[in-house]
Amino acid sequence: MKLLIVSVVSPYPAFQGSQLRLSAVLERLSKSHDIWFLGFTKSQSNPSGQNDSLERLCKSFEIVRVGKNQRLRHAFQAFVSGTPVSIGIWKNERMRNLIRDYRSQIDFNAVFLFDVKMTAFMREFEGLDLYIDLDVSYSRYFERLAWYHKGMKRAFFRAESARMRAKEFSAIRVAKKCFISSKVDREIFPPELRKKIYLLPNVIDVERYPYSSKTPTNNRIVFTGKFSYLPNIDAARFFARAIFPLVRKEVNDATFWIVGTDPSPEIRRLHDGKTIFVTGFVEEIESYLKTASVFVCPLRLGSGTRLKILEAMAMGVPVVTSRIGCEGLAVEHGVHAIVEDDTVNFARAVVEVLTRKTNILSIKEKARAYVESNHDKRKLEIILDPPPQILCSSSRV
Repeated sequence: MKLLIVSVVSPYPAFQGSQLRLSAVLERLSKSHDIWFLGFTKSQSNPSGQNDSLERLCKSFEIVRVGKNQRLRHAFQAFVSGTPVSIGIWKNERMRNLIRDYRSQIDFNAVFLFDVKMTAFMREFEGLDLYIDLDVSYSRYFERLAWYHKGMKRAFFRAESARMRAKEFSAIRVAKKCFISSKVDREIFPPELRKKIYLLPNVIDVERYPYSSKTPTNNRIVFTGKFSYLPNIDAARFFARAIFPLVRKEVNDATFWIVGTDPSPEIRRLHDGKTIFVTGFVEEIESYLKTASVFVCPLRLGSGTRLKILEAMAMGVPVVTSRIGCEGLAVEHGVHAIVEDDTVNFARAVVEVLTRKTNILSIKEKARAYVESNHDKRKLEIILDPPPQILCSSSRV
């Protein structure tokens, strides 16, 4: 099949969740189809290795850079017009022209949209079979943001949720098939739409994350992610202010490491260089997971599934998480991870892992086995043509 992929992100270098998901999808689809790729980036530089990877997988590709001022201008236009801002910001003329150029030169069989936001270009795909990777339900995500905020922000996110719900519903109706990372997100859609939505689990390169049965005794607590992303900002701040002091009362040499890209000013202010450390971007997240005594994911917002938890579980790092943190994963409390929402109970769980009052070896072993069975990208299969199905071998997601 001659397949045009239009994506809200560039897949390489794959440092964050959406890029990791896209790179796995792109690598798998390229085994069965001829790929032409168009994607966006906010970066003003060309990341090392990006072109080499895309040249290996695609017949041709283009990456469109979009600046902050352009996105803000389009966001205002979308808000005024009643279009979801999350979609309107991507109405980019250069991308539209590239799509038209590609279509004039190549007789595509289908288009694969990576993210519902790319329905900004829906008119350009007339006559093609349409596949959409929803990844998550953005309407559900914005509902949670509305709960988190107050005043005008709450009103905005409620409106954005309603607008996105209408767009998601209309996009699913016209698509041949849609994919989503979480059963929880899939279930929010009405039954007639769920018939078109297939589970595509998030996956990682398990071999990149070597398992160790040994757990460091340095009492280092690690949380990874992109820290310009509100759910991660809220979780890191919540842990540092509400949970970590309770842990320190019991384990006075415990340290909290916030590891990942683009830390916001409020996250950078948490860094004291003694008990809380904010690293910013790191080349290899594995080196920090390897030295962690426990991994925490105290998310109170968000949607989809967290690759960060899969990475920690694969390496044998004991995980303490909230229910939202492990939402969408078939993770059982006390079996693969420790799941707590209450602040005091979350702190107690971290302390018990650090002080070895929990049988962490059993949890570590079962967590690694779960990731190998359900979220190894080498087992991922994506079938676009009938019979309609997406399989990840032995998947329980």
